[in-house]
Amino acid sequence: MKRMSESIIDISHSFFDEIVKPILAEHFPAELEQAAIGIFGYGSEVLRLDDELSSDHHWGLRIDALFPDAVFRARGEEIKRVVSANLPHSFKGHSLREAH
Repeated sequence: MKRMSESIIDISHSFFDEIVKPILAEHFPAELEQAAIGIFGYGSEVLRLDDELSSDHHWGLRIDALFPDAVFRARGEEIKRVVSANLPHSFKGHSLREAH
């Protein structure tokens, strides 16, 4: 299998820095300071082992955010709504899929 030249982890990191972080900083600066943001879980992309086969399923831009429970309960839905409303349709040629 041919390994992909740019990892989806790197693209997701750029997506966060260029798109998502500015949205959070503008609308939720206090919550952003309390967040842990990265890509959590398992799979070839997390291990930076993307290849053409692995990109055919459950593959795409991904950002996971952890907030303290009180912040999540009080603002979680609003954060998701505001961030979603301000996202572009694609980033660096990658379509943004809802709920991924």
